[in-house]
Amino acid sequence: MSMDNGLDVISIVGMGGLGKTTLAKKVYDDETVKRHFNRHVWIVASDYGEVKHLLAHLIEKLVEDSPLPPKLEDMSADDMREFI
Repeated sequence: MSMDNGLDVISIVGMGGLGKTTLAKKVYDDETVKRHFNRHVWIVASDYGEVKHLLAHLIEKLVEDSPLPPKLEDMSADDMREFI
């Protein structure tokens, strides 16, 4: 799915046990693929009870060599999505 902001999303769908996570992890770990991106973050969505916590962790990982946005803990999930 191509978006107006120049970002692309590819979904991997299927029944449990087919190897979706294994495929995604192999692509994520591939050095040839990694060279095409400035940042790489692997997050297991099921580890987070709320989307806001997942987004906060994602932001922390994406900006780890830069200052965090001010008041990250007070940002709404929508504001976090916009920041990302």
